[in-house]
Amino acid sequence: MKRKRISTVAMIALAAFLFMGHTARASSVLMVNVHGTHYDGDGWNIRNTLVNAGATTTYVNLSSEGQVEAALQGGSFDQVWVFDLSAGTDDYGDDYAAIADWYNNRPSNELICDSRMISSYWNGRWTGEGQALTENYYHNIDVRGGGLVLGTDHSAYQTGINEINAQIGLNPFHSDFHLANIPVDTQNPLMVLPNDLGAHLSDDSSPGQTPYALQPNGQILYTVAWHSNNHDTPGIASTIEGAIGMHVDIATPPDQSVFQHTDTISLSATTTGGDGPFTFDWSHDGVPLGSGQSIQVPASTFPVGTSTITVLAQDAFFRTDSDSIQITIDSPPAMMIPEPLTMLAVGLGVTGLGGYIRKRRTT
Repeated sequence: MKRKRISTVAMIALAAFLFMGHTARASSVLMVNVHGTHYDGDGWNIRNTLVNAGATTTYVNLSSEGQVEAALQGGSFDQVWVFDLSAGTDDYGDDYAAIADWYNNRPSNELICDSRMISSYWNGRWTGEGQALTENYYHNIDVRGGGLVLGTDHSAYQTGINEINAQIGLNPFHSDFHLANIPVDTQNPLMVLPNDLGAHLSDDSSPGQTPYALQPNGQILYTVAWHSNNHDTPGIASTIEGAIGMHVDIATPPDQSVFQHTDTISLSATTTGGDGPFTFDWSHDGVPLGSGQSIQVPASTFPVGTSTITVLAQDAFFRTDSDSIQITIDSPPAMMIPEPLTMLAVGLGVTGLGGYIRKRRTT
C-alpha cells in the first residue's frame, strides 16, 4: 500500500471520510498526570476535555510508584496520554516502563509529542482552545487505531517524560523558548479535524522542543507546530503527516507494478522541500537494496509474490521522510517438454528430474 501525500483539499476530505466511516465507539484512554506542585489542576482539566470528547477515561494522578503499572495491568486502553508538568525527581520507573511496554507492543502506535501543551489549557483556555485540541488529538489517533500522547513543557519539567522517550526509542524533549503563540501546519489533520484550530496556538508557557525527524526506533516525527519561525524547532511533532518539512515520493515504478523474474526494476525517487544534498536508502521488507536517488535492481532479488519497497530520504539538516510501494514478482514459467521428446526419453530410459533431463544409469 502506497503512503502518498495528497493535496490539502484531498487530504482533508480523506480524513473527514475516515471520521464519518469510523464506528461510533468510545475509545478507552488512560490519562496520566505526573503529580507536581502547581499544575495538577490543569492535568485534571485535560482529563475533563477527554471526557467531553467522548473518551472512556481512566485518570491517574501519579504520585507513588506502581499506580500506572497497576492501571495498565487491570484495563485495556486504546490511548495513553501523559502530562508531565512536575519539576520533581519523578522517580516512577516501573510506571514509565509499563507505559513503554504498552506502546512498544501495540500494532498501531501513532504518536503525538507536545512540548507546550499546558499553553492550550491553563488560564481557562481548556474550555476553548484546549477542548478543541483534545478533540483533534483524540479523534485522529482513534481513527488510526490508537497510540500515545506525550505532553510536557520546558526543560525543568522533562525529566520523567524523557524516561518514557528513552524506552520507546525517541530522542528527548529539550530546550526552552519564550514566545506568545506558535504557528501550525494548517494542512495537518491534527490542526483541522474535527476542529479547525486556525493558524496559531498559544505558546506562552516558556515551552520546550519536541523530538522530530527520524527517531532511533525507526519512526518519523513530522513538525506540526514550530517555534521562532523555524520548522526544525517544533513545539508539536507527530507520526501523523502534514505538509511541513522535507518529503520524498517513489517516482518509479508505479505502486502495484508486476514484473517477471528476468526483468530489471528501475527505482527512482523525488523530493520536495528540504535542503540538499539528499541521501536515499532503499530496502524491501527490511532488506537493504542500495543507495542513491535512482538505482537498478534485478527482479530476481525479490521473492516470488508481493514485496514492499521503501525509500528513506534525508536532507543536509537531517530532516527525514520515507515512502513505500508494493510490487509483485510473477512465478517463472514451468519448463515444458514437447510430447515427442518425452516419448523418446521414455524409450531411451531417460527420466525428467528437477527441470532437466538426466540419462538413467544402467549396470
